[in-house]
Amino acid sequence: MKKQPLVKLTQKQLLESIDLYQRGVSLQQLGILYNVSRQAMWDLLRRRIKLRNNTRIGKDNHFYRGGIRAEDKIHNLFEEAIERGKIIPKNKCEKCGEQKIFRNGRRGIEAHHSDYNKSFDVMWLCRQCHYEWHKKNKAKRYENN
Repeated sequence: MKKQPLVKLTQKQLLESIDLYQRGVSLQQLGILYNVSRQAMWDLLRRRIKLRNNTRIGKDNHFYRGGIRAEDKIHNLFEEAIERGKIIPKNKCEKCGEQKIFRNGRRGIEAHHSDYNKSFDVMWLCRQCHYEWHKKNKAKRYENN
């Protein structure tokens, strides 16, 4: 078995990586930041802090949308359009006007489809307004023609 080279981070970098990890940054992202492998970052941190559970099954997976559905295709198309810069996400809730950006840089405004047959017709809602919408309404299901 090939022995991994010793990874050296300064004490400051190590403390920063622990702080970033505890704020939600992934091991992969930390590895890229400090120019080490994800495995090396895992090895450094596992001896110093309790790592997050990496279970990614069903509802424990933060990408879980209730199983494979036709709407997943629409979600994926929409996310790809954002990545390519074809859709610019809004930073303000269309319902309450809240502007939210989390400390780790993620937006607190979510794209919401009320009709999955209109792939790029979305409302930009904060999480609270998004939940409230779903309490009172149901999105129109995708009709695969």
